[in-house]
Amino acid sequence: MQTVWQVDDSPCYAGLGRWTKDNGVTEWTSNETYRPLPRREHTIRNDYDVIIGTNHHALTATGWVHEQDNIKFDSKTILRWHANWVNQYLGLFYFWHAICF
Repeated sequence: MQTVWQVDDSPCYAGLGRWTKDNGVTEWTSNETYRPLPRREHTIRNDYDVIIGTNHHALTATGWVHEQDNIKFDSKTILRWHANWVNQYLGLFYFWHAICF
């Protein structure tokens, strides 16, 4: 399970996932999670109200890579769900093991 916390230490969202190892790559992939609007966008965005996302964590020799596949979604409309997409984006984050701490 991966849990993301808000600045006041309350949970924001969590995803359950599964570890796999394929072709020498060890990776954890979450289920699809529904996430609230980021705090920074509550007052400036009204075209979507939820983010639907999947997280992937792949281990590397020096750390890990965290990939987020996210769709900004307007749940208030009655259209088919794929027609309610506002934006789709991919976030990629790299983490290295630091031996100096």
